[in-house]
Amino acid sequence: MISLFMLIVMSQGHYIPYQAHGFNDLGYFMQQIKKGTTYFKMDVAPATRDSCINYSNWVPNSNCEVFSSGFEICCLTFRGDTASIPIFKQDFNISSELFEVIKNNPTYFGKNTPTKVLAFNFQYSDKFALLTKTFLAGLVDLMEQFNVQIIIGSDAFWQSYIDKCQTTCDPIEKKIANAKFYFQTGSIAKPSDPKQGNFNVFYEQINQLCEQGWPEWNDKFGMIFWEPSHEYQVQLCRQKFESPTCKISDNLRKVENLRIASNLEPETMQIYWKKLVQDKESFDLTDNKHIQNGQYQAPKIEYVASCNQYVTTFQFNGKSTIQIKDITYQTVFTLNTNIIIDSLNLDGTTFLVQGSTAYEIYAFQGCSKFAKISSGEVKQNQVLSIVQREQNTELVVVTLYADLQKALIEFSDATIQTSQWNRKHIKYQLTFRMSLLILFIQTNISQHSAYTQETLLNKEDVFKKIYLSLIQITPDYVLLKYLPALKNIDYGTISEIKLSKINNQVFVASIQSDGLCQSAILLNNNEWNKCSFVNQEEYASLINVDHMINYFWGKWDDVWDRVSTGTPINGCDFKVMHAKLGNGDKPSIAIKNGEAVVVTEFVHYEEQGAFTQLFCGSSNDYPGVSKGILTFSFDIVKAEDL
Repeated sequence: MISLFMLIVMSQGHYIPYQAHGFNDLGYFMQQIKKGTTYFKMDVAPATRDSCINYSNWVPNSNCEVFSSGFEICCLTFRGDTASIPIFKQDFNISSELFEVIKNNPTYFGKNTPTKVLAFNFQYSDKFALLTKTFLAGLVDLMEQFNVQIIIGSDAFWQSYIDKCQTTCDPIEKKIANAKFYFQTGSIAKPSDPKQGNFNVFYEQINQLCEQGWPEWNDKFGMIFWEPSHEYQVQLCRQKFESPTCKISDNLRKVENLRIASNLEPETMQIYWKKLVQDKESFDLTDNKHIQNGQYQAPKIEYVASCNQYVTTFQFNGKSTIQIKDITYQTVFTLNTNIIIDSLNLDGTTFLVQGSTAYEIYAFQGCSKFAKISSGEVKQNQVLSIVQREQNTELVVVTLYADLQKALIEFSDATIQTSQWNRKHIKYQLTFRMSLLILFIQTNISQHSAYTQETLLNKEDVFKKIYLSLIQITPDYVLLKYLPALKNIDYGTISEIKLSKINNQVFVASIQSDGLCQSAILLNNNEWNKCSFVNQEEYASLINVDHMINYFWGKWDDVWDRVSTGTPINGCDFKVMHAKLGNGDKPSIAIKNGEAVVVTEFVHYEEQGAFTQLFCGSSNDYPGVSKGILTFSFDIVKAEDL
């Protein structure tokens, strides 16, 4: 039995086989657009006057009307099928705001952009209400002005207009009846009505389709299978589709003809989509002699741009291993060291590994090997970095002194005194590169007082909140500007934060475990505002989900803005990307423009917890594997597109 492994997931291009299901908050919708998602299903629901006034940007007017439910309805909102009563107590977007968002972003919706397919399910029955007419007519205008295709998931909301206009109808009704919308269908046989063009069924029906024969008529929007929300469910769809036993013609057996409607985010979907059963020997990142014994821990990874390779490290039996991996993750070179590596820091083709008491510096010799060029002692509270200046490698020693009164940051030959702290029990990491320093702080704040005061209480029931302190200095270590770590920026357990320089701009990538579950089964289908739910204590169970890996990725200046204003980064931010990726512990991230590679300690299904297993997107177990390191890749928004 293999007790230890490292699984690698190969990158397979930028195609995301995905329909974003129920991302009804427009902030979340627009980050998905920026990440490359082109298919969406949104839910339309009515809202009462008080709801519209108190929880939306609705401007009071005389267009309210009493719906068949008996409620006076004043606006339409985007909320899902478990929010059927039109009384809301959380902020929401109204239908007119969708039109404004699309009209204000021609870069993403213009006629020369990829088609955005927007499907709408209506959570009520008042088809001819003025609010409904106005919304449907607005969708017609969108299709005429932008590269948008509209799908009506609730057939009667369009068919009723078509039927009515067979005799007599007003101009707006005629406009809707003649629209170039499509319906959804689950018909295997070719529908007689060509408007039934969007095939959409529950994911388990793929078994039936493979046995009975594929709907060969469907070649416009692909086959959409909805709500597989865990890794094994996502992979079931793809494995069935690609199986030789599935009755489908060769011209349709293309991965682009399969699409999954899911409550997960596109990064998670892409990772799960690619993580199919593979030959573990081919993708094993460790030496074979290590497979039978011990435990691999604390993996680290860096991307070496000049060689188009990766440097990886992991701990094993009181020692550490350092390896070069080529772009296909095959081992090029391996070296063992007695240092228990806690951090890996790279600049150019020189890298530094640091433990609690010692460090070593290595330099690449070509791209096939590296050699140690220096080593030394690490003192308490020191974090080391290296800077390549021309032909020289400079060691930078950063020392943090923290007590209840003050914090000093001391560089190799300069000292910067920051503002006072009065925080106990902080955990921290320092990242220094390109004369920029990030102090990565985690505090545990009582769940019961998290949103009323910043007091640290010694209780087990706490939030794991992350703060950043950003410091910019000159190459001679003179302070240029400094932001103290006084504002919450994210949630989770500290893992790693990285600085990258791409096209002469600086970018920040962060990765942590025990993070947010911001999108999930049920969460996407009810009245919760997913952009602000972290501010409400009743949803605390979704703020720190055990072993859930989150990342964010953005420009230094944009991250600086969020730290300065105390704006937490999440999936509703249009400039700094954020998502959950899957499950693991102590993750590390390497950024190659357009792609991220993550290494993390593997976490079994039964360790992932009830919320993950039920709602948030559980990861698979692997036969015979009890402990190891999981490696996966996913596409990120390119630096020039952020």
